[in-house]
Amino acid sequence: MGNTASPEAIGHWAGISPGTVVNCTNCVMVALLSLHNKLVHLLTAEKKESTKAWVAGQMCPEWSNGHLMVNGTKFLLFQWPGLYGDAWFDKNQSYLLDCQVCTYFYQHCCNLTFYKLVTLPNSLVIIDYALGHTSSIHDSLAFQSTRIFKEHNQILTPSKWIWADSAYPAKMWCIAPFQKPVGSKLLLDQRTYNYHVLQVSPHAIFLFYLVVS
Repeated sequence: MGNTASPEAIGHWAGISPGTVVNCTNCVMVALLSLHNKLVHLLTAEKKESTKAWVAGQMCPEWSNGHLMVNGTKFLLFQWPGLYGDAWFDKNQSYLLDCQVCTYFYQHCCNLTFYKLVTLPNSLVIIDYALGHTSSIHDSLAFQSTRIFKEHNQILTPSKWIWADSAYPAKMWCIAPFQKPVGSKLLLDQRTYNYHVLQVSPHAIFLFYLVVS
C-alpha cells in the first residue's frame, strides 16, 4: 500500500475495518518483539568461530578476527514530522529515520543481492542496532548509540575488530578503508588494501554509500 497508506485505505483494500487494521498491526508487533532477545544478541562462541573461519577462507587467517560489520540504513517517513521536522530531511530530499546495524558474516549466503533498506553483510543476522536518530545525523555519531560502541572494550578483545566503511572513525577496534585525500590519490599500498577489504564483504562495505541504528 505504500508509506502514505492510512488504516482506512488498507481496510478498504482488504475488506476489513480500520480498527482491525490497527489491532492486527499491534498483534504482529507484539509477536515480533517477543522474539527480540532470542534473535538479536551477541554471537555464541561456536558461531563466532565459524564466522572467523569464513573470513579466513575468504581472505586470510590474519583477518579472521574481523568478523563483525557495522552499517547504516534509512527508513522512509511518509511525511514531514511535526517536531523538528527539518532534522529528518536528508541529502536525498526525503524525510528519513537513521538506523545503525551491527551484523556478522556467514559463509552460506555470499551471492545474495542487497538493497538500500537491508544494508547487512552476508547473513542478514543482526546482533546489535541503534534506532531513532534523524537522517541528518552522521553515521559515525549515530554509531555511538550502539552497544558495540559503548562496550567495545568488553565485547571486542584487543585482537578483535569490526569492519566499517569510510564514514566511520578508524580505530584499533573499528577498521575502515583509506579515504582518498583531497586533490591527491591513494598510494598503491592503500589502494591494494582497500581492494582486499572489499573482498571481505563487497555488498555491505561499499555498496550502500553502507548501516540499520
